[in-house]
Amino acid sequence: MFQLFGLGIPYNELSKPFSGNVRERFLPGAFSRSIDSGANIFLLSQHEPKYIIGRTSTGTLKLREDHHGVWFEAIPPDASWANGLINQIKRGDIDAVSFLFGPWEGDHGIFITEENGFKVFNRNAAKLYEISIVTIGMYPGHVSVKGV
Repeated sequence: MFQLFGLGIPYNELSKPFSGNVRERFLPGAFSRSIDSGANIFLLSQHEPKYIIGRTSTGTLKLREDHHGVWFEAIPPDASWANGLINQIKRGDIDAVSFLFGPWEGDHGIFITEENGFKVFNRNAAKLYEISIVTIGMYPGHVSVKGV
């Protein structure tokens, strides 16, 4: 049996540029409210809802937050696609992480700065819906596999 773990959301790191000269940064604690609320957060493969690796509501996904960011750990299901994913991670073909978020109702938790010619959206509060193990990520997160 194998466990997937890694840094799902790094704090104080700039994203890759998107929409021309726009970048984004999440500040420490940005997802505390989501994690502490007991919200149903998913760990997926490639943002595909049919490839659920784990979810917080069933205890198959564990999340923790520290000053570096949001960390995850999950034991994938016994499914052929999950076994393939584990092998691709072990080989280093897939090593990135992405995530899906939105604003809390009435609280956008954002301020904008200009840095090195980029407009930077600094987010100090966001609602987390899912973390995904992906081929290409916008942030320097990572995923690893270990035997359990």
